[in-house]
Amino acid sequence: MDDSLFERVSLSTFSEFARVLKLSGLLTTSQLETVVLSFQPEKDVGNDTERIQNAAKYLIESQLLTRWQTEKLLMGKHRGFFQSQYLIRQHIGVDSTTSYYIALNMDTQTLVRIGITIDKNGSIRIKKEGDV
Repeated sequence: MDDSLFERVSLSTFSEFARVLKLSGLLTTSQLETVVLSFQPEKDVGNDTERIQNAAKYLIESQLLTRWQTEKLLMGKHRGFFQSQYLIRQHIGVDSTTSYYIALNMDTQTLVRIGITIDKNGSIRIKKEGDV
């Protein structure tokens, strides 16, 4: 895994990373506990940067999260992963008014391509663009 994943890390402690991960709602309670217990030491000593990086690599390699989701978490972002019935998995592009994503339809458990547009009033419009 290349180190570009860690270029925009804005978290300085593993506790901050664990908090952001919990707030995101991307993992079940059991999955979150596994990550925290595996990478948080009993005593808060050692290299937090290394623990954050190892936890991030684990989340991707075990396919609990996508690289894009993990990058956002490392930047301290924990919102926006869930839109309507969709779990956003990957950003794939943007045009003048719409951002496009690969998302999991949580109702049907299928991957779809969606477009998200935010109008001048801040209203969000989500349109399924097709299956993946």
